[in-house]
Amino acid sequence: MSFLLEYDHADPRRQAQLVGEWLNVRHRELFAELRRDRPILNSPGAVIVTKYRDVTEVLARDEVFSVRAYRSKMEEMTGPFILSEDDTPTYQRDKSVLRLAIRREDIPAIRRFVTGTSQELIKGIGSKRFNVVSEYTYRLPTRLVQEYFGVPGPDEKTLQRWLRTIFFHTFLNLGDSPEVREPAVQSSSEMVNYLAVKIADAMQCDGKGGSSFPGGDILHRLVQLRAAPQSRLTPQEIRHNLIGLTVGVVDGTSRAIAQILRQLFDRPEQLAAAKKAAREDDDELLERYVFEALRFDPQNKLLVRFSEKPCTLGKGTTWKTDIPPPKAGLGSDVIGDGG
Repeated sequence: MSFLLEYDHADPRRQAQLVGEWLNVRHRELFAELRRDRPILNSPGAVIVTKYRDVTEVLARDEVFSVRAYRSKMEEMTGPFILSEDDTPTYQRDKSVLRLAIRREDIPAIRRFVTGTSQELIKGIGSKRFNVVSEYTYRLPTRLVQEYFGVPGPDEKTLQRWLRTIFFHTFLNLGDSPEVREPAVQSSSEMVNYLAVKIADAMQCDGKGGSSFPGGDILHRLVQLRAAPQSRLTPQEIRHNLIGLTVGVVDGTSRAIAQILRQLFDRPEQLAAAKKAAREDDDELLERYVFEALRFDPQNKLLVRFSEKPCTLGKGTTWKTDIPPPKAGLGSDVIGDGG
């Protein structure tokens, strides 16, 4: 039975359950059918948008489709952070300060660090069978957070627990399950206290020191930027930004690498070609294989936005859909297919 046939014969409550189940386990088949037969699905509680032209319209119209869907959880976990802000003066200021701290000229040093760390991890594993996620894809970005961002944590495992539980609650806990929220709240409290001490120590030495990266790590750079009024963040704002920045790095990167590998392992011909490109240092060709693999299994399947005012999507098409107005000031969920 097709998704839409089963969906159309279900009552509204069951429709919402079905969509949730399908998104969890059969998203690729669901989105393929929706793109073909009903590109915008106005389901109970959310509008699901699947066509590229409509998804990009949603993402481009900040004045209509806000990031408020993530705001309450993110502010609870990290404090105010740019990923939970629309295009406001505060957003522009924080983004400008972060761009002063996270610099394009760091890219070669980051590449060297990632290459060296990758080689170190693989050498430590040796020739034995291993869990690619726990022993490689998860540890690699953790090391980057420790060294480049200046957040080593009490130890590697504790840092990973903090970042994972906060990440899962903020971005994946759409049903607000207490089993997911409670560990995240505990991790957030621990990380806030830890960073308060680290930032205070950095301020004692005016941001001098830090990691082996040229110019120091991000934590120390943010402290140094306090010397100018235009780039001065309070210690609390530095903490908010550090938590917000690092939460997405470890699990986001680990999931992406694992999903890329899985797609390539399922395609021996493309895997062989990608390995050949890697051995020949053909980064441009290898990058094409990487992003094509992610297209089949994107790191994030859904992007959630709130419609803050009534609007119409798909104008000029057979699937033109009116997005309902906000209810009691809440807004309507608009979910875009991340693929």
